[in-house]
Amino acid sequence: NQLASVHMMAGDHLQFMYYMWIFSDYLSGQTPWFHNVYEFNTDHDADRYRPGSYYFPFSLGFSAFYAVGNRAFAWNMISLATLWLAAYATWRLCRRYTDHDGIAATGALLALLFPYQWIQLYGGSPAGFGMALIPVLLLGLDRAVRDERMAGGWIAGVALLSASMTDTHVFFFGALMVPCWCIVAFTQRKDFAWRKVVSYLRLALALSPVVLMAVLAYLQAQLGTRHIKQTASAGGRKISEVALFSPKADGLFAWHEIDVSYHIYFGFLITALLLAGFVTWLIHASKKRDRATWQICALMSMLVLGVSGIVLLALGPFSPFEGRAFTAARKFIPNYTMIRQTAKIYVLLPALLALGVTLTLTGLKAWLPRRLAGLLVVVVAMGFAVEYYFQSKLLLGFIDDQNGAYAAVADDAKSMTDPAHVVVVPLWPGDSHYTSVYQHYVSLYRIRMINGYRPFVPKEYIDSVFTPFRSINHGVLSDGQIDDLLRRGIHFVILHEDLFPEKVSPFPVTTTLRNLLEHPRVTFLAQDGPVWSFRLEPAAVARAPLAQAWPYHFPARRLEAERQDNNGGKRMDDPAASGGRYVVLSNDASLATSPLFAPMLPNLRWALRARGQGE
Repeated sequence: NQLASVHMMAGDHLQFMYYMWIFSDYLSGQTPWFHNVYEFNTDHDADRYRPGSYYFPFSLGFSAFYAVGNRAFAWNMISLATLWLAAYATWRLCRRYTDHDGIAATGALLALLFPYQWIQLYGGSPAGFGMALIPVLLLGLDRAVRDERMAGGWIAGVALLSASMTDTHVFFFGALMVPCWCIVAFTQRKDFAWRKVVSYLRLALALSPVVLMAVLAYLQAQLGTRHIKQTASAGGRKISEVALFSPKADGLFAWHEIDVSYHIYFGFLITALLLAGFVTWLIHASKKRDRATWQICALMSMLVLGVSGIVLLALGPFSPFEGRAFTAARKFIPNYTMIRQTAKIYVLLPALLALGVTLTLTGLKAWLPRRLAGLLVVVVAMGFAVEYYFQSKLLLGFIDDQNGAYAAVADDAKSMTDPAHVVVVPLWPGDSHYTSVYQHYVSLYRIRMINGYRPFVPKEYIDSVFTPFRSINHGVLSDGQIDDLLRRGIHFVILHEDLFPEKVSPFPVTTTLRNLLEHPRVTFLAQDGPVWSFRLEPAAVARAPLAQAWPYHFPARRLEAERQDNNGGKRMDDPAASGGRYVVLSNDASLATSPLFAPMLPNLRWALRARGQGE
């Protein structure tokens, strides 16, 4: 509801756009197929052969829009198309359970406005796109099981395969939904000849495409996650790690934003409607006692139970009863231990909630005059629009289509035999979202970089790149390091002074910039705003100093004693002390800080603040 604007904000949205762009570059022939040469490129292009789905089919839609516009246009259009795909599929699913177009449209509106959908889609998560496939999957299964239509099986199968190529979470939870929804849909059949073999054969035939596509989807998912086996996450996530990314129950109905918990906002109106629908159909079933009414009553009960289970699992270790539901899921459901962001199970909710709203309004409509029933539908639709409006926080993001520092590198490399190849500072272990900004800029000029960004980083990258070259974050490069980079074909350094958080160095970016400007084997090329580019030289070059006016290394770290490892010290409160507290050390008491990486910087000293007459 508050549309602020940002410029080149780092995040998953830039990384996702990068992968969609590179797919479009494959189609245009400007990048070799399945060669992700622009990141983690430590030496040769041939080593960057990375077959994968690249988020097909959504990347194909992006490529179509990109052919007639720029990247921002393509991103926005495929995002909007995804939302309307979700709304249309949800409407078709809801329409199978009501004879009222307005009621089905209200269910689809809920799916369109549900906050988690927007958080994932515009936060740059592939899950935001993959969520649109869940109602398609359920619609196909519903047609296959209830109508024995093979077309429904193909729809569900293609949706499952597409989910495996888009997002592993959507595929995982979607696959778990397949048997569950088959059972749900089967309970809604009008008849079934239990004693005839042909009935089972027809049902199996209708579902056969789902089985075929599920096998292909599993193989594709294995291909896409094979690199995880080489990382520390291969054995599953620890509960302590999961807890860091798990929401708390406060977020279900909180109007204000609270850490990751705001992701799971559920809402007051949908809660009231689900409870009302459950009670309504119980009353209908107790009065009518016919098969059709009891079937809908059973469906409503299963929906309420399923939604409750999803919410419990979304809370992870913070769910009621000490997280026992989540613990049981990790124990009995294969691969559930790989789930780190427990709220991802919310990808299933919009379609299920939409159907719950459809059943509720259909049940209430039977008790109301036609005009009053129509008014109720309008009021509910407006209620969703108003409530979810206040839970949607969107940013208008601007992205650059050029950068002078990167352009200087691309231009300078034209005289070399090697393609333009850079190391970008800060150099991260490979999992920092700041690197998404680098991805965008190198893609503009098709520059190779040694950096990269992905959630699972190979240990080889840590050992062969980050550890031996991390001193570049301080502007420190030995002759041996420069020779190693040049041997790999890496001739350039690019520095982003505005992407330099405290974690990078115990000194601000000025120290790094000065060291690069005065390095005898580093030549300044260009500056564009906060971005600086340099060329590495094969030998020292004599030049006039460029940073004589920066003689000081001001620290960027302050370590408070009361927050350090304490062995025998006594923490005391005092407003006059730095940080409001201090530590009394006596006898053999001691404090220990964490190590700081500060290589080869001159005249380093600790500045210690103390009080009293101790020694």
